[in-house]
Amino acid sequence: MAKDNSYAPDCIDRIIEIVCKNTGVDQSDLIGKCRKRELADSRKIVIYLADKYLSVRMYKVAEKIGMKGFNNPKNACICLMQCDKSFRNRVEIIEAEFMLN
Repeated sequence: MAKDNSYAPDCIDRIIEIVCKNTGVDQSDLIGKCRKRELADSRKIVIYLADKYLSVRMYKVAEKIGMKGFNNPKNACICLMQCDKSFRNRVEIIEAEFMLN
């Protein structure tokens, strides 16, 4: 699936919904300011997938999930995927579900 040329807010919402469902995180917690690892990892996945599949300015995605910056989470997600096989598998499962919908 290539990047879509149009900004579709419902696509970001769908990514958030799928990530929350697969990671067991509540959407209201994801958008909050808590820095627990499971929430931070879920935010990283949202940023990573939005960057990969949507033609959306990343600051808009970061804003939507209550983050100030977006570059470090995206890079952190890529690093985690390279180092942590279970994290990579989780991202691949979430990515496959996003692509099916």
